[in-house]
Amino acid sequence: MLRFAILSTLLAGLAGCGLPANPPGEPETAARRVLADTLQKRAFVAGPVSIVTSLDTYGSTRAMSAYTVTPCRNMTFVCADDPHGRVGTAVQDPDFTVISGTHPGLTFYLSPGGDGFVGTASGFVPLSWE
Repeated sequence: MLRFAILSTLLAGLAGCGLPANPPGEPETAARRVLADTLQKRAFVAGPVSIVTSLDTYGSTRAMSAYTVTPCRNMTFVCADDPHGRVGTAVQDPDFTVISGTHPGLTFYLSPGGDGFVGTASGFVPLSWE
């Protein structure tokens, strides 16, 4: 009986000595990024990007609005509407292409595949891009 008690105590102690678990979401995030890079289109690969959102120029979400962002200045910056428009930046991070400076008060977050959101001083609104 004493052997059984010692053996069960040792086995219970070994059960807690497993390998550390991966941080939550890490493998899923890495797999999603690989699939997005290989299967979905990224912004500006085919030229200008058209963005549609339910945000008007005054920050209200009552009307549909369309924005165009075009690569400009030897593909080092992006411009609003055409290559001679307001100059901004496009930064590629692992999950989004972040566009800022082209439209005052708006920051566009374009995820691969054609969706994302636009950030304003009052929050975030979904968008679609092509």
